[in-house]
Order: sequence, then C-alpha cells, then structure tokens
Amino acid sequence: MIVRCCAEADIEYECGRCGSSMDSAPCGFCDGCGIPPDSNCDACYGTGTVFSCMSTKEWCETMPAPGRENEPRHSIDAFFVCRRHGVTSS
Repeated sequence: MIVRCCAEADIEYECGRCGSSMDSAPCGFCDGCGIPPDSNCDACYGTGTVFSCMSTKEWCETMPAPGRENEPRHSIDAFFVCRRHGVTSS
C-alpha cells in the first residue's frame, strides 16, 4: 500500500524473506527474454527482469525477517523512497 509519495520517487527492492538487497538481471529463462518478454514465464512473470536475493542461501533461509518465515527466497518486497523528503512507504 502506498501511504504517501512525491513525484521524485525511486522504487527499492529487497528480499521478501530476509530483507537483504536484491540483484537484477535480464531474464534468460523465457522464450521471449528480451523483446517482448513472455508473460507466462515463471522466472520474470513477463517483466524481462529476474530478481535474486544477494545474501547466501544459508543466511536467507535461516534468518527470515519477523513474520516472513513462510516467504520463499528471492521473493520481492518493493517500496518507494521519496528522494525529496526521504519518506518511505510500501
């Protein structure tokens, strides 16, 4: 849910399980990796980009954020960072 944001906002991503930073790469799994991405791809879901947790598998699986024990590794948690006022919301 977006609580408040401004016109100058960035979207930040973190691992939905452990809260670590996410890395992104072009999808190499779907037939349409590139132009256009395959909307049925289980890796990128049609976005053309695959996100992955930057922490080790051991860390992510043994150190979930509170309440996130059932979230799979590499799940995405996105939030907005308002550059002008430093306001965050998710």
